[in-house]
Amino acid sequence: MPGEVHIGRLMLKVGLFGCSLLIRGMYSTFSNFSVYWSNFGKGLLTLTEALRRPITDDQIITAPSYDHGKGDPVENDIKISPSHKLVILEGLYLHLKEPPIWRSIASQMHELWGLHIDREIAKKRIIKRHIQSHITETEEQAIFRVENNDMVNANYILENSLTPTRTVISVDEPAHTI
Repeated sequence: MPGEVHIGRLMLKVGLFGCSLLIRGMYSTFSNFSVYWSNFGKGLLTLTEALRRPITDDQIITAPSYDHGKGDPVENDIKISPSHKLVILEGLYLHLKEPPIWRSIASQMHELWGLHIDREIAKKRIIKRHIQSHITETEEQAIFRVENNDMVNANYILENSLTPTRTVISVDEPAHTI
C-alpha cells in the first residue's frame, strides 16, 4: 500500500536481560538475582556505545535476545540495521546512578523513560509471569520469589535511579493484561 510505514523496520526494542545474562543458567542460579551489582552491564555498555556511533549503510549491530519462558539469552539474535531510526532499550536498571557502569549506560541514552506502576499490580503481574514462564512451579514459590527478590530489587532501583526524562503511568486495561 503506498505510503504505508512498517514500524518494525523503523524501530526496535532491545531488552536488558539479553545483554545481561550471557552466562547460561545464571538467572536460575541465584535466588536474589540482580544484574546491577554484577559485571553483566559491560555487554550493555558496549551495545549503547555502538548505537551512539555513526552507522554505515552496510553495518549491522547485533544484540542478544531474552525470553523469560526460555531462560537463557540467544547471542546476536537481534539485528539492528541502519533502517532502524529508533532503538528502545528496555530494562529496570537503565537509570541507575551506581555502580558507575550503569551511570555510563544511562548517559548514552537520548532520553530516560520511567514507568510508574502500583506495587500491588506489579507484584500480581510478576507472580503470574513467574508461573507462566516456569521460573517457579507454584503460586507460593512465585509469591516468595517476588517478595524476596523482585521487590527487593525494585526498592533498590527506586532509591538509586536517576530522574527520568519522562514518566509513563501504567494503567490496567483488562484487554491487555497478562
